[in-house]
Amino acid sequence: MDYYNIDNIDKFLKQQLSTEAMTSFQKAMDKDSLLKDAVDGYRFMKEDGVDLDDMLQNSKRKMKHKPLGKTRMLHSWKSIAIVASIVILLGVAGLIQLTSGPNINDYDFKDAGLPVHLGALKVVDYTVFTNFYKLGDYKNALQEIDVLIQKQSNNDTLLYYKACIHKEHNSYIKAIEYFKMIKPSSAYFEKANYQEAMCYWYIDDKENLLNTLNTISKSSNHLFYHQSLLILKKL
Repeated sequence: MDYYNIDNIDKFLKQQLSTEAMTSFQKAMDKDSLLKDAVDGYRFMKEDGVDLDDMLQNSKRKMKHKPLGKTRMLHSWKSIAIVASIVILLGVAGLIQLTSGPNINDYDFKDAGLPVHLGALKVVDYTVFTNFYKLGDYKNALQEIDVLIQKQSNNDTLLYYKACIHKEHNSYIKAIEYFKMIKPSSAYFEKANYQEAMCYWYIDDKENLLNTLNTISKSSNHLFYHQSLLILKKL
């Protein structure tokens, strides 16, 4: 998860993230004082009626011609520090990420989903859940895939995409559970390995992240061999 993302901060404050994501976010705040200040600052600015878009668009002009938030924000040193942390957060988040290690967004991927025409194979009708998945309607995609799994509990295609749906919902623990069900003989096995590693990364489980990446990097033929090596070098 990108903690230095205003949408994720907003969802955290509104408790709209999954339980796993909320826990992960709280742990990140406990370790990162800047992130904690930024979250506090965002809360303060929302409560104080500050327009974030306006602040960003006009920040240079405001700092050049007059004190930032002259009428509202200079009433205490704490307010200034919190607002400053938000400016840093929104302005140089990329720099913060580069200096603190690899950025998961550079290595994670969203599986595009199955071609709709696979439904024509008549082995399993993937068409309905595939359409929902491609549209990003993961709630309905999950309902459809669960119906299919009840009939074919060992179908690796269904297990893999159910894991992907949970991952898109930020339900990383559940996603890991399903990625682990993919057997080594499956065509999805290598993708499941790597997706599992990304889930560990999102929940800040560094031990399992390293173990999974190290396992992948032992096989030069693995689909994600090079990506795993790059991450290991930068961690």
